[in-house]
Amino acid sequence: MHDFDEEAFIVALTERDEDAKHFKEMFRPDWLKKKELVPVLGAIYDFIDAYETVPDFSALNDFMRDKDKEKYNARWQATLSSLGMRTIETAKQLYVLDKAKDAAVVSSLETLTQSQGFQQNIQEGNGKILMMELDKWLTQFDTARGEDTLNIKDAYDKLISDVGWEGRSRRIPSGISCFDEWTDGG
Repeated sequence: MHDFDEEAFIVALTERDEDAKHFKEMFRPDWLKKKELVPVLGAIYDFIDAYETVPDFSALNDFMRDKDKEKYNARWQATLSSLGMRTIETAKQLYVLDKAKDAAVVSSLETLTQSQGFQQNIQEGNGKILMMELDKWLTQFDTARGEDTLNIKDAYDKLISDVGWEGRSRRIPSGISCFDEWTDGG
């Protein structure tokens, strides 16, 4: 994995709500090299699940203490105290988040290609399945930004449902059969 300032990454996530939510979808805690940060990142993600916002270090301390008081006193308290004293400028946060995304891409690709299922599909020559897995892997980084990749029918249906469009009573065929089927002729 690429090296980046993992402590600055954790601090940045506690200050940048949307980025933390995006990284929750793409960056696994066990990809961190500094193992003492793994439970901290996991707790940030758990906090987001529970409260739909990122914790500051005071809330994170309370959250982790309530989760497991013995581990908190033995290990987590010192790590959280050290992280809570760091101040990271905005430019450094953006730089570190960019490096963390690179690390997520590398780590997730390694995880995918080294998985037993992926290796088995290579050995069995299942090209279509491999392509689907790679396509799913590629789109995970787009969906982490709130973008969706849909086929044209699903995209059309989503657009209609999002906008609430009901259509006109007068149907005009487009000449493209699949559109005419979905739209009842226009």
